[in-house]
Amino acid sequence: MGAGERGTSVAVCADGCVRQYERGKVAVDSVVGRIRRGEALDKDMSDMLRERVRIERDYSKQLSMLASKPMQNRDAVGSFGHLIDLVLSATDRQARLHAHLAQLIADQCDGPLRLRADEAKAVSWRATNTGSVSTRLSVHAAAYQLE
Repeated sequence: MGAGERGTSVAVCADGCVRQYERGKVAVDSVVGRIRRGEALDKDMSDMLRERVRIERDYSKQLSMLASKPMQNRDAVGSFGHLIDLVLSATDRQARLHAHLAQLIADQCDGPLRLRADEAKAVSWRATNTGSVSTRLSVHAAAYQLE
């Protein structure tokens, strides 16, 4: 095998390596793109759920204040006093239910989404740093082509 033949086989190998790298890069870029879109979706959902938690907690506080608000002229209602007690009791129960719902949303929905977003950031970071290594390999493969 002469020097020219050897250079040709290296160039062919380098050309194949470059093509293989390009196909791999497209696949990695596709996965990284999907991860980033997933991160954005998780963030949007988490923001919406946090707003829902805030609204539920505010509503719960307002209902609780309404249920504990002293009524003027309570003595004047006569036999309807029992019904007023039922309405106030139901309002207080509704306030507690909304507070519980807010806590469930925060713990079981928003928390896991935030955790998943943190994990996705770590994967995205790894993919970005791996990309710089792949770029260096591409430069080396291109250098072989020039020989």
